[in-house]
Amino acid sequence: MLTLQNLEIGYLEGNEKRKLSKPLNLSLEKGKVTCLVGPNGAGKSTLLRTISKMQHALNGKVFIHDKVLSSYSNKELSKILGTVLTEHFDGGFLTVRELLEMGRIPHTAWWGTLTDKDKTKVEEVADLVGVSNLLDRYLHELSDGQMQKALIGRVLSQDSELILLDEPTSHLDIPNKIELYKLLNKIARTKNKCILLTTHDLELALQTADQIWLFDKDQIISGTPEELVLGGDFSRAFSSEDLFDIETGKFLVNQKKKIPIKVQGDAVARFWLLNALHRLEINLPKEVNFEIFIERSNHKTKFELFIDNQLVLRDSLNVLLHYLMKYSS
Repeated sequence: MLTLQNLEIGYLEGNEKRKLSKPLNLSLEKGKVTCLVGPNGAGKSTLLRTISKMQHALNGKVFIHDKVLSSYSNKELSKILGTVLTEHFDGGFLTVRELLEMGRIPHTAWWGTLTDKDKTKVEEVADLVGVSNLLDRYLHELSDGQMQKALIGRVLSQDSELILLDEPTSHLDIPNKIELYKLLNKIARTKNKCILLTTHDLELALQTADQIWLFDKDQIISGTPEELVLGGDFSRAFSSEDLFDIETGKFLVNQKKKIPIKVQGDAVARFWLLNALHRLEINLPKEVNFEIFIERSNHKTKFELFIDNQLVLRDSLNVLLHYLMKYSS
């Protein structure tokens, strides 16, 4: 679907080329979601603009369906490529329906009249992205999450095979971010779309992307999330922060250290107990034998603390943590 051949991205500063990458040789398939991740300033947005013909490449070529990007007319390109950028979309007094209908413009005759087929397409897309109940609402009345769905709906109304999104979740809360990622996966699989998006939601990218393009300095490493984590590529790309935990695929505020404590009982309560110990940076002495037994039922949890085989406490998590902090070095 999409092929980058020796592509170099960047800017012209006077007569000088400011390159942001080494020659890139990458490809994308339909039916998959690919997340483009990397540090700020690496060139993620620049790459999207280059692929979408909004910015010239310094060297190399972009191919869509084995046809070089520069040979597409704007009208031809609008039928196969759709973009949702980070810039704020000022829809004025457009309704959601009118925004989705704008996506049909590349397919209408020169007078721009929508056919019954076009209107049916708009209704289908509205149902797919979950805005059927918002079609007559004005864009300025929408929440950030609803607006993102509407903008994605406009691209789908175009029938674009290749969809580029620049930070689509940047203004969304966690539930709406997750909902949007699930929607993009559904669109890619059920509608056989090729979706490429930039994101700083690294943990969600690892959980949801079919493929990741990882900016590491001036090159892009491509692979599945599992390949990049197990191969150490993710850790290397973010090594300056030293915060990526390969065991969980998460970025940690405090790097996990092995705590000399034995914990038995309910798995959920055990997870959150260890989370609290790491969060509070409780460091227990190795020469003392600490054991904790957890009882949990009906959302009530009790923690029993044994020190050198003697029961010293049976109480809530907060009381337990307060007690353990006395031993922390």
